[in-house]
Amino acid sequence: MSDTNTAAIEQRPKSSSGPATSNQESMIVRLSSLDNMLELAGEVIIVSSNLNAMSREIQEGAKVSRVLSDNVKDLAITSSRISSDLHNLVTDVRTVGMGDLFARFRRIARDTSRRLGKVIRFELEGVDICIDKRTSEKIYDPIAHQIRNAMAHGIEDKEIRVKLGKDPVGTVTVRVCNTENNTIIDVIDDGGGIDKEAVRRKVLKMELTDDKTLDGLSDEALFEYLYIPGFSTAEQTSATSGRGVGLDVVRDVMNQINGETRIKSEEGKGTTFSFILPKITAVNISDALLVRAEKMTFAFPISSVVASQAISVNEVTTIRGTSRTIKYLGRILPLFDLLEIFGESPVKIQDNQMRAIIVEYKNKRAAFVISDFMNPQKIVISEFDCEIKVPGLIGTAILTGRQMGLVIDLPGLFEQTFGNGKEMDINKSIRIDTCVKNNLMMDKENTPQTVSASTETMIPAATEADESVYEELDIDRPDSQFLKEVEVMLARLNQELFTLEEKHDTETADAIFRLVHSIKGNLTMCGAEEPASITHQVETILERARRGALELNDEVFDVLFDGSAYLEQVVQSLLTNQKPPVPSDKLLAGMENFRQEEKKTDQGATVAALDNAQAVLDPTGEFYLSSRRRDGAVLYRCHIEFNPGDQPHFLVAYLILRRLQRVADVLGSFPAMTDIEAGLCKGGIVVLLAPRDPKPDLLDTLDKNLKRYYGVERFEAATYA
Repeated sequence: MSDTNTAAIEQRPKSSSGPATSNQESMIVRLSSLDNMLELAGEVIIVSSNLNAMSREIQEGAKVSRVLSDNVKDLAITSSRISSDLHNLVTDVRTVGMGDLFARFRRIARDTSRRLGKVIRFELEGVDICIDKRTSEKIYDPIAHQIRNAMAHGIEDKEIRVKLGKDPVGTVTVRVCNTENNTIIDVIDDGGGIDKEAVRRKVLKMELTDDKTLDGLSDEALFEYLYIPGFSTAEQTSATSGRGVGLDVVRDVMNQINGETRIKSEEGKGTTFSFILPKITAVNISDALLVRAEKMTFAFPISSVVASQAISVNEVTTIRGTSRTIKYLGRILPLFDLLEIFGESPVKIQDNQMRAIIVEYKNKRAAFVISDFMNPQKIVISEFDCEIKVPGLIGTAILTGRQMGLVIDLPGLFEQTFGNGKEMDINKSIRIDTCVKNNLMMDKENTPQTVSASTETMIPAATEADESVYEELDIDRPDSQFLKEVEVMLARLNQELFTLEEKHDTETADAIFRLVHSIKGNLTMCGAEEPASITHQVETILERARRGALELNDEVFDVLFDGSAYLEQVVQSLLTNQKPPVPSDKLLAGMENFRQEEKKTDQGATVAALDNAQAVLDPTGEFYLSSRRRDGAVLYRCHIEFNPGDQPHFLVAYLILRRLQRVADVLGSFPAMTDIEAGLCKGGIVVLLAPRDPKPDLLDTLDKNLKRYYGVERFEAATYA
């Protein structure tokens, strides 16, 4: 399936090691374009492999000149370097920094600590680490769940911590680091640790096992029960914990991206929950160790290969006549025949010696009997067509010399061998020759020298579990680009809000105001009227804060962060062609409070200003004032307050003045007409009038008409000496 998703990619200088700043450039990139780049990188790698093979053939005896030999060798080295650099570059382009996720985690931590009434120190480490975009989308919810759990379950109340001699303020840390093959995200708290006795009681209550079995379990094995659906030691449900949707969902998400989870906990000292993520999850290029089993070639991910060794038949132990094991570094490992797993005849053993490859996946190790080891090689994986399912195999790869190899899928292979704790039924295995031979064994005349960029199987077919949240987005829709820009701006907004909360500086407030204004414009262009209205209210709160009319306190930031979270939900919904969500009651209530407060403040300021204001007269107004006084005309100073409703204040004020001009000369006003036209009018005006035909009921008529048609709430007129 062609990937038409888009990704916001931030351009980061290589020398940058700190968090992303708001002035860094960003761009929107199609994920389909990135996949095409990956295909191109795959073709380069195949060419490089063939050049390496040619170089070895020449070096091993082909009759060519030394100059030609050296040139081919140099070409092979150069091609290998370029292909490797291209692969690394494309992989890097697919990644996004942790800065955006960290900002969202800080918001969760802030909201959770306030809801729980706990003062908790929240720390982040590894903001400069980058991870694959699709991985970042999937891990947000699991990590957010663990942050809430750490704060709700892990960190003790202040009084308890003081009694235990701990820092009264607990600490929750999210730490990201890279190893050679994985990215590890740790959620660490210095709380009371997991109550193992409570876990045991819950296990027994749910009748999952018996006392005797529990007594012999290690902590690691005991914690495995936490992943059972509905398992919780919380006595009550709350907004942050005990809802029955917990670690089982976390593990399911991690399984979708071939990651794993680990728990370490020490009572009284805290808990560390680790997410181990493969560095590369969405590319079709991999380093592999090639092995031969009879006439078939298999490719194992080299990062999972523990060892390869020759084993005497006498070293193999047979259990109950079926299962076989070997010893490796003091550990007993199960031994399987690689061909038998796929329903083929077993590997032939010669001279009582067998060769085995030892592989590790998610803390499990197994050995597989093979015929021979081959050279490591970069491979380009062509996944099987969706109609072909071979448990333990993910697809094929074109190897050096245009040979075909079968690519091992470790999750499927270990499911075949360890699934449900039972030995595999060989008779029910899917045979390679009957399932995939017709699709994979290409005729010589059809064997491509390189893999064409149009080969559909070059790009891994998306599965339901691996689809991006933007799958349904029609990228050719004009508003989709506006939405992607909003997504990028919201990531910056989160970071800027935390900066403003820490510094309370005008420069950051101005930057946030401009961001929110741009977000409102983009949402309006997309026809999202209600979200745009919410954004306008956020903009109003920021505008009041900028001019000092509103103190930046916790209540203000609650509304700003809730508004940002709501807009994120809106964008995700619109990108998947779904109806935007309704704002939460908490957000609406917070905005309504500020709206009422603003109304009272502005009304009070307006009344105070108008009570003491005098109409502003320009030179023409001064002339008419003197002229009307000489004529003995009665002048009136009119105090007018109005509620504009959904209309701008300046427009209603202008209409009121136009209405007054029908029956009187308007000699001046406060604010002045130029200020009213500039929008500097808030709910009221003072006008100096000289009626042209002073009827006895003129003021009463004006009072009724203005209140009826223009939302006037107060009309007072007094003679002006």
